[in-house]
Amino acid sequence: MMVNNKQASPNFIGVGSQRAGTTWLYNCLKEHPQIFLTKKKELHFFDLNFNYNYEDYLHHFDTEEARQAKAIGEITPNYYQYPQALDRIAEFDSEIKIIYIVRNPIERAFSHYQLFSDNHFKGKSFSEIIRENKNIIDLGLQAKHLSKMKSLFKFQNILVLTYDDLCQNPDLFIRKVFNFLEVDESFTPTKLNKRINRVVLPRAQLFFTAIKMNWFIQWCKKSVFAEKIKNMAKPKKANRIKNDDTRFLRKLFIDDINLLEQSINKDLSTWK
Repeated sequence: MMVNNKQASPNFIGVGSQRAGTTWLYNCLKEHPQIFLTKKKELHFFDLNFNYNYEDYLHHFDTEEARQAKAIGEITPNYYQYPQALDRIAEFDSEIKIIYIVRNPIERAFSHYQLFSDNHFKGKSFSEIIRENKNIIDLGLQAKHLSKMKSLFKFQNILVLTYDDLCQNPDLFIRKVFNFLEVDESFTPTKLNKRINRVVLPRAQLFFTAIKMNWFIQWCKKSVFAEKIKNMAKPKKANRIKNDDTRFLRKLFIDDINLLEQSINKDLSTWK
């Protein structure tokens, strides 16, 4: 797609995975003086809001800050799995850089379930959801989606990192991202060691979002009481995965995990 020289256009996109630290990444990258990220995380232009009107999309980057930045991008963690989203991104710009965080698919599925247990999955156990909902399984087939990325984008323009590495060494993790984006690696975000996307009270979060009080949700998440509130409110049955469910999911994911292990040349034995 042709872009006006004076028009800022994204040169990187974070595509996923869901429940793998993309909100943390968004907040860390947004602090960097050489990086521009859209005001809103998750634009969903290439999936839910796609309309072929790229001017609508580029409007999100139409700022002086974006024009001065070395790295310009957005993060929507649905893109890696949503049908045709990756194709649309490649059609928009086949040279764009892709950031993809992968996570143990069993842990990812359980985190997904916990997030929606008070709304979309209300009244359903984790055991039921993983046997009925094909989407929650497909979201965990991360090697499958990486193969699609490799068919559309240059190998050197795809950065694959693991959620495990983010948790174990966030400093090294973010510097790998900075290096990939070719910005100053010495910068340290204030949010580096802060857990950002805590699901404190899912039902309450929906209510406060509906009445446009998102600021209160963010205050709760950042407060020192967030984990206590979350633990008090969480049903005991949702605290861990049953052994039968782990075995069921392991059988579904094992081939994809083995493929991912080979694709990124990283030992993922703890996922098996």
